[in-house]
Amino acid sequence: MILDQLERAFMVIGGSVITVSGGPKALDEYDIKNDNVTSELVVQSRPARPREPAATRHDLNMLTKQDIYDAALEKYGVELKIRSEKKALISAFLELQEHDE
Repeated sequence: MILDQLERAFMVIGGSVITVSGGPKALDEYDIKNDNVTSELVVQSRPARPREPAATRHDLNMLTKQDIYDAALEKYGVELKIRSEKKALISAFLELQEHDE
């Protein structure tokens, strides 16, 4: 339905724009304009987002086990074993961080 309305609103043939207004017309009755149909396409790369500084063992040691677990889940989508020792949690988080870089 919408596509039919758009086709009735305007048509593009080659490099020419054919505008339609009013009721149905034969092809000879269309108003043909020799304007540029589209502008030049310019593709630009996205600016790189600033990287967060990598967490160090010392930084992670200042956090609780729950904070480390939550950070791993948020950043990497991985659930660490919270019942393991804090040292093991930190090592697992640092491994995840290495694979992400």
